[in-house]
Amino acid sequence: MPSESWEQGQVVKQLKCQGYLCASIPNEGRRTAVGLAEAKRRGLTTGAPDLLVFTPPPLKPWTRGVAIEFKKKKGGKEDPDQLAFLAALTAIGWETCLAHGAAEALDFLAKLGYAVATYGPSPSGAPQDA
Repeated sequence: MPSESWEQGQVVKQLKCQGYLCASIPNEGRRTAVGLAEAKRRGLTTGAPDLLVFTPPPLKPWTRGVAIEFKKKKGGKEDPDQLAFLAALTAIGWETCLAHGAAEALDFLAKLGYAVATYGPSPSGAPQDA
């Protein structure tokens, strides 16, 4: 099974190839106590989604933005902080998605009118989650 990181990278690749403005939120990873305090001072927020798309969706141009939280296709657990963050964004006019893999995220983006292609099964050489 491909890693969550690999799946997200496939979506970012599609978005950037089409010239859409997007950014990743680096919330994962381990930090020292000092590093964590510094990251929080700079805006690290628990539950923030993995990917933000700032280019308005072609089929919903009034939307403020698009937020996607990625989970592994199998065994990816939904975090209450992440669900709450997505709900808060939805409440202020964002389109949000909790995607289990690149295919779900790309289908969501395509339904919003973004020119993205979906992927078939992941290649055998894709990085695997531990």
